[in-house]
Amino acid sequence: MCKKANKDCPRLIYQRAELKGILLDDTIDEEKYHDYKTFLEEDEWDEDDCDFFPSTQPLCVSYTSGATGPPKGIMRDHGGTAVALNYAMKNIFNVGEESVHFAACNMAWDVGHNFMVYGPLLRCAKTVIWEGDCLYPDPGVIWAVVEQHKVTNMYINISTLREVKQHDYDGELIKNAETDSLKTLCLVGERGDPDTVNWIH
Repeated sequence: MCKKANKDCPRLIYQRAELKGILLDDTIDEEKYHDYKTFLEEDEWDEDDCDFFPSTQPLCVSYTSGATGPPKGIMRDHGGTAVALNYAMKNIFNVGEESVHFAACNMAWDVGHNFMVYGPLLRCAKTVIWEGDCLYPDPGVIWAVVEQHKVTNMYINISTLREVKQHDYDGELIKNAETDSLKTLCLVGERGDPDTVNWIH
């Protein structure tokens, strides 16, 4: 299944404004690779029938970090993952149709793609896909993202927040941002140390 998908599935190429270059040239198979912006500007979209499959159909293989031993692959299935994510997004992270969800983590990380992509899609929420460093260009960048996109729900691991706190202990950068839209802030990962939890309050 994977070999067939890798060979036959179309791919979108997105040209970042910061990186100038030629997207498609004569050496790229235009049947397979498509420019993202051109694709979005097409007047007509072809509809395709949904495929039905068992809830136990494999979705992805997630690997442990390897911090406590060799990385172990865990097969996630569609049904179980969807039920668990929908429950967590609704009942723990308070995400719904009107939400703008921001998971300030790496999408390649197991919880990154779950809580940045799959989870918000299941709740019909908007999600902020953010690729960056929490300290660049300054430790206030995550608050600027909250302000810019009117984020209502934020998911951030405690170690990232600890880094931000270390560089902005007096909270001057968060005070300079408009964060009133933020209704839910979820600290995840390891146990929250009292100093960091008190700081964010």
